[in-house]
Amino acid sequence: MVEIEFDERLNMFSGEFGCSKEELVKRAVFFYIESMRQKKSFEDELRMWDELSDDALIKFEEKL
Repeated sequence: MVEIEFDERLNMFSGEFGCSKEELVKRAVFFYIESMRQKKSFEDELRMWDELSDDALIKFEEKL
């Protein structure tokens, strides 16, 4: 059932976008991978800022 619905949607969207089903799937996968890369990069940056914040707080408390 899921495969049939998936194939129907692929047919519908590939026709709507004027590309083959294979091209549509390829673009969707690349888009997903890129969004996951950006998400990881953002999470890495947040982690870095969190560590810097912890270091700064420790140094501040040591001065008290």
